Amino acid sequence: AGIPHKVHEATANGIPCVTTKLLAKQLNWAEGNELLVGDTPDEFAAQCLRLYDDQELWKSIRKQGLSIIDSDCSEVSFQKRLKSIFN
Repeated sequence: AGIPHKVHEATANGIPCVTTKLLAKQLNWAEGNELLVGDTPDEFAAQCLRLYDDQELWKSIRKQGLSIIDSDCSEVSFQKRLKSIFN
């Protein structure tokens, strides 16, 4: 339960991520945009290799990840969420 901070931290540091479908759903991030998804060990490994081997994919996932971190984890975003909880 909770926010998958390990993905936020890696992404905020410019590291494109491969996650499970569950983590992608919890984040509300789209596969192929902000991250890649692999649920089985073979799928996960294949996605990691794909990311490692494709420099343009790496750059694209990294760029989209950094962008969504800016919007999802900004101070303004957190303030809005807190206000919605307490109102």
